Amino acid sequence: MEQHLDGSEFEVRKYVSLCALDAICATAMGINLKAMESGKCEFDEAVTKLIHIVFKRGISPWLYPDFIFNRTQLGTDQRKHIRSMQEFGINVIRQKKATIVRRSDEGVSADNEQDSYGKYHTIQM
Repeated sequence: MEQHLDGSEFEVRKYVSLCALDAICATAMGINLKAMESGKCEFDEAVTKLIHIVFKRGISPWLYPDFIFNRTQLGTDQRKHIRSMQEFGINVIRQKKATIVRRSDEGVSADNEQDSYGKYHTIQM
């Protein structure tokens, strides 16, 4: 976002959605995606593309029937992006599960676990 400080207009939605995704994953799952640092995330890109597909289908009456829509490139793209979002969720859950298993092997219970994102949460607020 710092590269946009020259005063010109820029799209803020991307930064807000990446920040929200980071915050949600950190608070709900304890996973730090660092999407804001990298500036991109497959999940965010898939959501953005799905929004465009839904809008295009909404203004194109000939695409309303699933029988037709599913045989178009938009239908194929929609399935691809939904699959990408599902894989993202599955990967986040796998990471959290691996962390829980590793910590239980180390003898750290959830009650004794320190919040490694405490500083992150404070900064976000």
